Amino acid sequence: MLTRQVTSTILLGGLTDSTASTQINITWSVQSLTDVTFTTGIWSDTAIIKYQLAAEYMTSQIDQYMAGAQLASAAAQAGAPLKDHFQLVITYLDSASIKGTFSGDFYYHGDISGAKKTLTNGDFYLPLKKI
Repeated sequence: MLTRQVTSTILLGGLTDSTASTQINITWSVQSLTDVTFTTGIWSDTAIIKYQLAAEYMTSQIDQYMAGAQLASAAAQAGAPLKDHFQLVITYLDSASIKGTFSGDFYYHGDISGAKKTLTNGDFYLPLKKI
């Protein structure tokens, strides 16, 4: 019997100011073989077995900071666990919009030994579009 595996992905993206010079993208994905459903609640980059959470903070086309499950896993394997894991809190979700907050440590180009930016109290309220 062949089992088909499907990935569900939610991508949240936006500009941090009206000049469009800085943006943030957050990706949450899960394989269909798990029992996880995207809904309101607290999501963290520490639950890599059940779902994947990642974020990218771009201050320019060249300067990018990364956070999320792959970074947390690499840091743990290197013996340098992250202090502030990336966290996504969904406070409202319906078929038309999503609202919540995010926070965590972001590392320059995903290098845990590189420069770090800690984002706190990030918030969003976005329309949802199914594609």
